[in-house]
Amino acid sequence: MSTMTLYTNPHSRGVTVSWMLAECGQTHEYIPLAFKTEMKSAEYLKLNPAGKVPTLVHDDIVISETAAIVAYLADLHLDKKLAPSLDNPLRGEYYKWLFIICNQFEPAMTDVKYKIKLSDEMRFALGYPELSVLEKQVTDVLSKRPYLLGKDFSAVDIMLVALLAAASEYTKIMPLNDVLAAYYQKAITRPAFIEAQKLNTNMAKEMGL
Repeated sequence: MSTMTLYTNPHSRGVTVSWMLAECGQTHEYIPLAFKTEMKSAEYLKLNPAGKVPTLVHDDIVISETAAIVAYLADLHLDKKLAPSLDNPLRGEYYKWLFIICNQFEPAMTDVKYKIKLSDEMRFALGYPELSVLEKQVTDVLSKRPYLLGKDFSAVDIMLVALLAAASEYTKIMPLNDVLAAYYQKAITRPAFIEAQKLNTNMAKEMGL
């Protein structure tokens, strides 16, 4: 019998994976880990040498990194249509957004959060623009269509909404404009999002957080 286990923390990027699992209707066990202690245990480091969460274990397959887990689940549950099929022309755009969100959006957010000032030379070497440029990019797209890939909600929307939550609610570094606020509010009314939030709230209570 196939088994799936998510190692996570209710105050981590594991919340994004919980949402994805709920969208997929995927049954799983979750194991909450405390930062700096349980995540650094010798046993857990065998699964994820970086000592962080989330990590998903599906039978003998071990996957770390939020985007990798989300993409894996999307392909595992093709019937949920959370990623374009391999022969769909939108597959390329799906990959584009997946990597923009991870490799550009999140580092740009980190710069703002920690007030990191990059010289033009440093930004050229790092290869990602300022947060305002990325904000405009997604705003321009979402002003023309309901979701990043068009009319249908997908895994890349989960990834983006998770970042918008971090930027606007948790770190207060990027207030959402009207377009992004409407997009965000629409996404967080999804039953799977609400289900994942309840799970993580209960997990936080179990951990005394």
